[in-house]
Amino acid sequence: MRPFLASLLVLAVYAAPALAAPSSAVKDLRQHASRLGGVKGVLKADDPLLVKAGELIAAVGKEDSAEAAKTLLALTGAPFPSPSVEVTLAELSRDALAGMKGKEARGVVYKALKKAIKRPAAALPLAEVVGGWASAESALALAPLLQSKDERAVKAAARALGKIQLKEAIAPLVDAFEAWQKRGGDPLEVIGRALYDATGQPLTKAADWRKWWGEVATTWTAEMRPKEEGSGGTKTRPNSFQ
Repeated sequence: MRPFLASLLVLAVYAAPALAAPSSAVKDLRQHASRLGGVKGVLKADDPLLVKAGELIAAVGKEDSAEAAKTLLALTGAPFPSPSVEVTLAELSRDALAGMKGKEARGVVYKALKKAIKRPAAALPLAEVVGGWASAESALALAPLLQSKDERAVKAAARALGKIQLKEAIAPLVDAFEAWQKRGGDPLEVIGRALYDATGQPLTKAADWRKWWGEVATTWTAEMRPKEEGSGGTKTRPNSFQ
């Protein structure tokens, strides 16, 4: 089966729960995706076909349902003959997913991220989406990605956890910082920046992070973050965490 035909099968079958009829917005998006599957050339951002795709994706995103989330997830990784179509639909779908607030809709994304832990290419865009949802559940979903053997996945998870700024996100970052300081590598810098951005602590040694976190873990909140220098504070981010 050709890649694009396989992606249409995903949209038609995977997106809708068993025995549940798809919404009109989902139907319209699938039909338009099928039409875009016949485009092979490069489309400009203001091309009517892409503009229409953006409108349909936004409409599906506003449904904020499990069905809508599954449909958009399928588009984030669906291959299209036209690279411009593929990239645009993936980006628009990620943006629509990021705006979802429903428990069932987010649950679909959490589940997909869990399944994608061993497939970094699939996990990267999901980490970006989940990082925008500041909740303990998001932190728990992202934490396992820090243990990936793929450095891209580790860095994506660190950036996402740094944005969440909850104590459930700090603990796994401290663990990862210690592991990567022993190992060495690019992820250490990203993890260190994420910890600093979340906590404001200019620490560069794993032992210091461990000691600090052990003292504040039970009471820490993002409101306790010190101000940076130039904003009435004295904390500045280290130039390097190596």
